[in-house]
Amino acid sequence: MRKNSGLTPISYCFDSEDKLPRILKHAAYLREMDRKFQSRLPLALRGLCSIANIRQNLLVLICQSQLEASKVRMHSRQILQIIQQDFKITAQKLKIIIQQK
Repeated sequence: MRKNSGLTPISYCFDSEDKLPRILKHAAYLREMDRKFQSRLPLALRGLCSIANIRQNLLVLICQSQLEASKVRMHSRQILQIIQQDFKITAQKLKIIIQQK
């Protein structure tokens, strides 16, 4: 149940007893993946982006600004190679989101 904005209403998390623990487990997984991911990025990219989600063939990264996103996009092929080789994740596409302030 997603709205057009891509955000899930908080009420969705409490619809059943198993949803919130699954969401928290996934968030912990993404946090740990991002920690490892940051250490494998080239120095010029570290801290410019964070893993927001991993879905099927898609790696979703979040950046603070359009400038940071542009730098990350220039290295998208290298980023996907890192994810595929170091993490054995079959992501084929990269989506970059600019964090709204």
